[in-house]
Amino acid sequence: MDPELVKLVLQAWADGANRPRPPASTRRQLTEQLPDLAEDYPTPEALRTIARFAGERTWHDLGRAALHPDCKRRLARFDRTQEAAMPVPAQREPGIRPYCGALECDEVSRLRSAEDEQGCTVVSPCPQCHPSAARPLSAVS
Repeated sequence: MDPELVKLVLQAWADGANRPRPPASTRRQLTEQLPDLAEDYPTPEALRTIARFAGERTWHDLGRAALHPDCKRRLARFDRTQEAAMPVPAQREPGIRPYCGALECDEVSRLRSAEDEQGCTVVSPCPQCHPSAARPLSAVS
């Protein structure tokens, strides 16, 4: 394994954990996982993102961190093939409103996440930009 890549991952984990460097046992665990992880995530940016995410949670399992939905969202920034393969329907079909830009609205799915009074996450189509809820632009006055 490339020593510079190991150094990058260890530093990213430490930055996420807000430490000067990982403890010795953590360094050993992370270094052992790196060859397998690098097969699935070959770019230094992706490995750094995963390691920092794991460090923020003080997790020692990089594979677990990589599979977490929040980490996957961070990784999507580096996966240009995924962006090209997933067109946004509202931007491709004529007569559909463009993405609303609301923080709780997902740009790709056009679904909004909100917490109900019991603290559970509720996902529903965005009333402003989801294709099933939006009126065609020609009907907007």
